[in-house]
Amino acid sequence: MTVTGLQVALSVAFAQYADKRELQAALKVPEIMDLSERPDLWVDWLADTGDGFNATYATATLLAREELTVSTPDGGDVTLPRAALLVLGGDLAYPAAAPAEYLNRFLGPYRSALPAVPEGTTAPLLLCIAGNHDWYDGLTTWLRLFCDGQPVGGWVTGQTRSYFVAKLPHRWWIMGIDLALDLFIDTPQLDYFRAVLAKDVEPGDRVILVMHEPSWLFGGLPSENARYSELSESNLRRFEREILHPRGVDVPLVIAGDIHHYNRYERATGTQTRIVCGAGGTFLHPTQHIPKQILWPEEDGVARYELKARYPDAPTSRRLCWRTWLVPLLNPSFVFFVGLLYLLFAFAVRFSLVAERDIGFGEIAETVPVDDIRGGLLYNPISLVLVIAIGLGLIIYADCRRWASRVVVGGLHGLAHLLVLTYVIWTAARVLAPIDLPFVTFQFGFRWDISFFLIAYIAVVLVVGGLAGAYTYTAYLFLMQRLFNRHTTDAFSAQRNPDYRSFLRMHIDADGELTIHPIGVQRVPRRWRYVRPGDREPHEPVFQPREEIRAHLIEPPFRVPSEPISAERRSPDPG
Repeated sequence: MTVTGLQVALSVAFAQYADKRELQAALKVPEIMDLSERPDLWVDWLADTGDGFNATYATATLLAREELTVSTPDGGDVTLPRAALLVLGGDLAYPAAAPAEYLNRFLGPYRSALPAVPEGTTAPLLLCIAGNHDWYDGLTTWLRLFCDGQPVGGWVTGQTRSYFVAKLPHRWWIMGIDLALDLFIDTPQLDYFRAVLAKDVEPGDRVILVMHEPSWLFGGLPSENARYSELSESNLRRFEREILHPRGVDVPLVIAGDIHHYNRYERATGTQTRIVCGAGGTFLHPTQHIPKQILWPEEDGVARYELKARYPDAPTSRRLCWRTWLVPLLNPSFVFFVGLLYLLFAFAVRFSLVAERDIGFGEIAETVPVDDIRGGLLYNPISLVLVIAIGLGLIIYADCRRWASRVVVGGLHGLAHLLVLTYVIWTAARVLAPIDLPFVTFQFGFRWDISFFLIAYIAVVLVVGGLAGAYTYTAYLFLMQRLFNRHTTDAFSAQRNPDYRSFLRMHIDADGELTIHPIGVQRVPRRWRYVRPGDREPHEPVFQPREEIRAHLIEPPFRVPSEPISAERRSPDPG
């Protein structure tokens, strides 16, 4: 987490001075990828991979299958062919972008899922937009992977920038925009899309717009910063108003990732669909707190979008909140860290009391009241500074929009830890002090006597304190998410839940109709069997699941309706 935090800070600090998008514009000329000659086309969308192998590889193998059979809500089955175009929505390696992380968390699983395509078969095309985690190394590794023409297993790449345009059959287009770290759309990128729309796109053409951040949803989530959501919304509205609407193109479908679940909103008029689908291989996000209605400002008024589907559903998501109580068991390194922190405070108390009374801590511990333990924490300069620093950190950490609320919530969280810490130190000392524990002597050229009391005291505080402190933090997360829908990312990421995966398989048919099949996997396999090269065909997966991967439709397939942009929304292009 420390390394990731430093990468984030450096990326944000230097992004404005070394924006890779501007370097791309100077060095490489982008091309429109043309798939329009096909009579029909299957397209996959998947975002946010690379958190854990089980989830990432499970979805990758489903994408790679020549034919994918999924169960339908009515109890039947439907078989879908492999998509000729795979669009990845970014955030391909968690927690931070680095060559080794991409190799282990993205390239390895995808190369193993589809090592090659059968001889005589056209390889599917892979396009990708960059997410915020991909930008944590300044987009360096991402550009080498996707903009140098190198294949990813059996998928071929063709883009030259972190944004792209592809021409699809029947006057459909797909456009991917790069919002970088600050949701700012740079001028070279805007100029590129302007040029494409002016030269190649005709009025009445239909555009599928894909991006990493679901700007339309941020303002309705309780955990999102208000300023961040406003900036996000303004950039998307600017792109729609200045780039798309003046040309008179229809944008019936907008897709994003970043939030790790599936949800679908439909405009009240039925003319536009907005989908978040970011559960390709990362931890899960809850769904019970997302709004049932979204208002989106437009030139001719405010559009209302209504929630039509989410996965997992709200009751399941609420039930999954209870998995938060497993966080200490699922994250032993966190328990150890908290135990070390508690142990540091325990030694501060010990030295404070010993210095004050000039007798051994074992003798003091038999009679010391709990108030003296608390006093030892506050009288020792080192522990006092640590208490203040941690208290301020918890106040800043509190997921509240107002600082007054942060002070209250973070202060109560800090007081809870102080209370637990005090009683852990006091109880460990009172329990161990009456026991007659001998000394052990070590000879290292000098005599070193260590009491078993001290050894036992360290072990008890480390273990009991680690568990008690971790569960204090767990209780804070559980209450905040359950009662106020706050800290949802922290609570669910710590659960390490690999299940409830989702991606989209879309079909533009011979009549030009776009149908979307939202595909979910409720449970991914935990065990895999390695298949030797001699026991499989070159195009078959390297690992086979020891339990069946059961894919299903999250909701019945639905068509995306569209209509031309109204004259009121065709605002003149200020550029």
